[in-house]
Amino acid sequence: MLHYCSLEPLPSQHVKIPDWFIAIISENDYRSWVKELKQRYLSARLKASIDANRTLLGYYWSLGRDIADKQYANTYGSGFYKTLSHDLRSEMPEEKGFSESNIRYMYRFISFILNYLRIFHRVWKILLRQIFYRV
Repeated sequence: MLHYCSLEPLPSQHVKIPDWFIAIISENDYRSWVKELKQRYLSARLKASIDANRTLLGYYWSLGRDIADKQYANTYGSGFYKTLSHDLRSEMPEEKGFSESNIRYMYRFISFILNYLRIFHRVWKILLRQIFYRV
């Protein structure tokens, strides 16, 4: 019986593959298996990349929301974005994406979405009133 996943360490000497095992697995089967392993690896790597991007987008969203909630951006000419960009870059010098313009875009994006939702909510209330409360 073959065990594909074992917790025991591999022996240090070269292990001879039995002839019956070679007879079972042909060269084409082996090649297709290697291609399948490659595809599974690429798929897992893509999934990890998507998950990482989703998490970063969530962080950028929350940063923009924090700026909007605390209304730091309301004082024109205060240099807030420049200071925040400098401070974040100082705290995380190896990370990218914290330029002054990127932080400004994070705030603008959340502001746009929140304004859109407020307008949508008002329009929805008006439509519901006209549909259900016609006199």
